Amino acid sequence: LIDKGKVSGYDDFRLPTLRGLKRRGITPESVRLFVLSQGISKSESTVTFDQLEAVNRKIIDKRARRFFFVPNPVKIYVENAPALKKKLKFHPTEDMGYRVVETSSVFFVPREDIKSMREGDIFRLKDLYNVRISEIKKDEIKATYEGDELLKDVEKIQWVTEKSFEFVVLVGGPLFIGDKYNPDSLKRVRGLVEESLKTARNGEIVQFERFGFVRIEREGDSMVGIFSHK
Repeated sequence: LIDKGKVSGYDDFRLPTLRGLKRRGITPESVRLFVLSQGISKSESTVTFDQLEAVNRKIIDKRARRFFFVPNPVKIYVENAPALKKKLKFHPTEDMGYRVVETSSVFFVPREDIKSMREGDIFRLKDLYNVRISEIKKDEIKATYEGDELLKDVEKIQWVTEKSFEFVVLVGGPLFIGDKYNPDSLKRVRGLVEESLKTARNGEIVQFERFGFVRIEREGDSMVGIFSHK
């Protein structure tokens, strides 16, 4: 695969090599615990990548700072929206501090989350307040501010402001389907991410809320995300 240029090298995150796993955000501690959990047996057994991901998730969940990432964003204008300086925790239970996000009347939300909604529907901008859709256009949604009271059975959607920046997450799939090479094993998910992600270190594993864990690779001001798992 490497000689044929199908993958970039032994550290390609689609490969089950140690270097590839590291780039994917699988920690050495997770690999060690996973191997030990399998034990030694003379009989053959089937091991799935889901099992390794489960071990890794338990380890990184308490370490990963949370951020909002909006794939395939659509603009939403909220009438009568209060201008706020909102403190958002980097982690729901661990003491990792917080970031301050300044909001106005303009947000971006995932198109996938909003496509099934209709005019009159209410949803909550996660950790912020409720909005009611008043008008739906192809590339813009108009809504009204509906207070910050927590409502039952109201969908919570992540969001970013106009101060967000464009970001790409690389998502790896199976290199082979059956015995045939899969040319679509690498996908790029494009979207907007909140400005505070600029504080992320090279190699840091973060969680994009309602999206998954992502390992950050950066060189100077250039940043890209490698999708780890949900």
